[in-house]
Amino acid sequence: MARPRIQRVGTHFAKWRALTLVLVYVLMIVHVVHWRLAGRTLAPLELNEVMYTAELGIVTAGFLFMALTVITTAVFGRFFCGWGCHILALEDACAWLLAKARIRPKPVRSHVIAWVPLGAALYMFVWPQVARFLEGRPVASLRIAGDAEGWASFVTEDYWRNLPGPAIAILTFIICGFLIVYVLGSRSFCKYVCPYGALFSIADRVAPGRIRLKPGIDRNACLSCGKCTGVCQSHIRVHEELAMHGAVVSADCLKDLDCVAVCPKGAIRVSAGVPPPFRTAARAADRRAFDFTFVEELTALGAFLLVFLSFRGLYGEVPLLMALAMGVSAAYLTVKTIHMFTKTDVRFNRSTLKSSGKWTGAGRAFASAALLFALFTAHSSFVRAHEALGDRSYRAIETSLASGVPKPGLVQDALGHYEAASAFGLMQPTYISRRLASLYALAGEAKPQEHALRRVLADDEGDAEARIRLASLLIQSDRLEEAIEHLRRVEATRPRFSREREPLRLLQAEAARMIGAVWLLRGAPAAAVEPLLRSLTLHESATAHAALARAHAELQRWDAATESAMRAVEMEPSVLDWRLLHAQALAGGGRLEEAATTLKAAADRFPCDPRPHYLLGRVAELRSDRRQAAQHYQDSLKRDRSFLDARRALTELLSRQPTQ
Repeated sequence: MARPRIQRVGTHFAKWRALTLVLVYVLMIVHVVHWRLAGRTLAPLELNEVMYTAELGIVTAGFLFMALTVITTAVFGRFFCGWGCHILALEDACAWLLAKARIRPKPVRSHVIAWVPLGAALYMFVWPQVARFLEGRPVASLRIAGDAEGWASFVTEDYWRNLPGPAIAILTFIICGFLIVYVLGSRSFCKYVCPYGALFSIADRVAPGRIRLKPGIDRNACLSCGKCTGVCQSHIRVHEELAMHGAVVSADCLKDLDCVAVCPKGAIRVSAGVPPPFRTAARAADRRAFDFTFVEELTALGAFLLVFLSFRGLYGEVPLLMALAMGVSAAYLTVKTIHMFTKTDVRFNRSTLKSSGKWTGAGRAFASAALLFALFTAHSSFVRAHEALGDRSYRAIETSLASGVPKPGLVQDALGHYEAASAFGLMQPTYISRRLASLYALAGEAKPQEHALRRVLADDEGDAEARIRLASLLIQSDRLEEAIEHLRRVEATRPRFSREREPLRLLQAEAARMIGAVWLLRGAPAAAVEPLLRSLTLHESATAHAALARAHAELQRWDAATESAMRAVEMEPSVLDWRLLHAQALAGGGRLEEAATTLKAAADRFPCDPRPHYLLGRVAELRSDRRQAAQHYQDSLKRDRSFLDARRALTELLSRQPTQ
């Protein structure tokens, strides 16, 4: 008579949990919609932002959410995993669909796979701090940051700052929420992959809140019907733990309460008590045997590492959790493939792969799929290895550039690896195209650099820096019209986020300056003035002032030319060209004494350069002082015998000397 009542309670729990998990996705959608409409929103509550807090010291919403979740788990147990995790929602949906299809994957018990979550947690949260200590870097101090710093703490314009693109996100959900459940059983992502689950498991060990027998219930009087164990999707032997400890002590318990609902005696409840941090799930004699032999465990470990390392970060896209899920799935399937050659009968879920020593049609399909995946993994391993080696050489180049010139061979080494990855890869990541462009620039190879920059712009039309670099190459090859077109597109670019405004403003100022320079090259100084003024409005630079001075000088606007050149000298007094330009503008305006004074100061500051003395000779000629002019030309040639301008001017001056 009590059974119907308990079944209603079970349905009640299941409905509420399903509603809660659906609500998680509804809130995610609302979050994205709010961001799209408002342009700013709460930073994504991503648990992996703990890594960025530890590395950069920036307190984020994700970090606070993770801290709150660990604290609540240490008090109440792993309720968040069972009632608030979006991946678990997908896992349970997949398990439900498989059950409808009468497929119930057998949970896998492996030493290797069981240690993956803890290893991933150490890799994510502990190893970066160990590396920081070994490198002698100080621990980052905690602080609050805004979007202008590139990584906002709480409110951001860049919702996707730490999230994969839609395609990779969907693929991650498919692998982590569905494929792994089909291969390894329900809740397999939580048990065999999730690094956050490893941390929550540790916190759960000290949690007083857990599933217990009600007070007054005799453990020996429990019916031991096993219904609580049968409904547990985390594959915990609930009835054994209750009989042994009076509570579920396994840290794999996600508190979904199905066992509470199904108990025919109503003997189970959630309550507080002394936490059992050192109790094991079962006595050693009662522990179930693991599925793999020692050799198979080593094989599974090798397969996991190969697949994980081959796909982690592949093409700059594959995220950690997706690579981990692929690795643990491949570890089990590799052992299953070996069974196809070593055992007489082999099954995989409901499919018979081998019977009485003969492969079935399903077995041949399984082996074919395994072969294709092995080939794909080998190909991905080759590409990823070249990407990683190229990244290492590129970082070494960046380090050496900071202190001078790159070490010999580093540029060609990085180019070789990136070119191999691009030639054999299924795609070329944008970041590799950018790096190839920089490497070709260092190697002095213009055509490949142009090709790489065009690849960057094909992937990201809004990359203003790549456009400017491409325009510079086009100017060098005298393709001025196309260069101006790219530079105008830079000026028309709008920042996507506030942190991009200042860098983009500087790039737009450079684009306007380059447009002015192109008009000067084309002999149109009047057309150059307006873009140069526009450049100076965006960002004042000595280069733009100097270009504007040249434009004014060609238009014989000597006062304006003098003013612009003087501003360039004030901004960069160590540049001789600006001083010479200033002197020429003064001379053009008839201010010869000031021009001579400026040139003498330049000659004193740059005693080895022949140009100040050459221009002093020109000024002396304008003042009809031929003797002084000849002396300056000779002084110029003393500093550089091959300086043709001074030699030509001296020859012409001597040829015009009056006959005695």
